[in-house]
Amino acid sequence: MTEFHAQLRARALAAVNDLTAAQESGDDYSVDVHRADLENIARIAREHGVSLPELDELGLFAA
Repeated sequence: MTEFHAQLRARALAAVNDLTAAQESGDDYSVDVHRADLENIARIAREHGVSLPELDELGLFAA
């Protein structure tokens, strides 16, 4: 795993955790912000051929 891959994966995992917390607290604005961040991370991953199964499970990794 490259440093880029590791950093992208760490960012994705943090965003997934933040999204989960926002959903659990009912903070709709934060949910939207974290979903947008995850969509951006998924786009970057696709563009660089990086596999992030965590995002695939959320339906964010589809082309």
